[in-house]
Amino acid sequence: MKSENEYVAEEIRESGFPLEIEIAEVLEAHGWEVLPSTFYYDYDNDEFKEIDLLAYKSVAKSLKDSPNYPYAITMGLIIECKKRQDVAWIFFPRPRDPTDIDYSGIGLAAIDSLQVAKLSSFKALSSLPVLDRLDSTLKPKAFVQLAIARELWGAHQLGLVEARDFRCLSIEEKSLSYDVVKLTKRQKRFNRDSERKQIYSVLSGLAKAVEERLVKEAEMLQTLLEGALDDHIVRYHPHLRQFRLDYFFPVLILDGKLKAWRKGTVTDVDEILHKVSLRSKNYFHDRLVSVVTRRHFDKWLTQFEMDANALIQKIVNQRGKLDRQVELLEKNRIKTDMS
Repeated sequence: MKSENEYVAEEIRESGFPLEIEIAEVLEAHGWEVLPSTFYYDYDNDEFKEIDLLAYKSVAKSLKDSPNYPYAITMGLIIECKKRQDVAWIFFPRPRDPTDIDYSGIGLAAIDSLQVAKLSSFKALSSLPVLDRLDSTLKPKAFVQLAIARELWGAHQLGLVEARDFRCLSIEEKSLSYDVVKLTKRQKRFNRDSERKQIYSVLSGLAKAVEERLVKEAEMLQTLLEGALDDHIVRYHPHLRQFRLDYFFPVLILDGKLKAWRKGTVTDVDEILHKVSLRSKNYFHDRLVSVVTRRHFDKWLTQFEMDANALIQKIVNQRGKLDRQVELLEKNRIKTDMS
């Protein structure tokens, strides 16, 4: 007869918690800050939902003597972990049009200080209608006059940071659909429709969590920007003169069988890029989600970090594009009394 602790341990092993802990340990070994069990608000279902892991890594800090000063560059991973036994998740990848890879609007979840200054100023000074949740939640704050705001562009809007800078977003195939197949003949209960709904829920949840994270980061960047543009504050705290560039990537980690169907042939794979299309009264976005097997995640993360480091060098080499935007913002800022 099993002891109570043996029973509890068996139940935990059957759950997804060991996988979450394992992935968190991999991230921490790579120097990431990991936040377990974070929440986002699902406006379609009118409820808070949980995301397994949120991980941050500052890949370039805004230090006075660094070549990327005054730009601080941060990567964020929004991660869901799923353990599946006796079933296979099958995705149906198809070739992407080259223009789809080049178009950063679908692949890159980005927010930076310059974009926030633009949106915030527009909201304060313009009567243009609200386009999305980012516009609706950002405080109206005029950093520059409307004419100058029209000339402000973020790093990704300038084409300086693109989806194709990251291998995980520039894979030449993407999936638009998925299915699930039971692998064993054991009499364990299996409901195909329920399993497909779980796949849909986790993929759409990741896409929704990305949208909320962009909103939260924009609100924080707006506050930081007020200090970065205040002469008095920067004079005594020069490290606060920084313009942040933040990027977020949704990742589904699968501890189970991941397979791809291509022209009638099924193969085992370690990574799939899947397109999630949110279409409702509350969401209208497309996001690319990386589906990665547990055994492949360390390798995936290493490649991701290599891409991030290469991006820093690209920004440093072409920083004139950003410098002109910062100069435009600093020289034309609307000064207010911060006291």
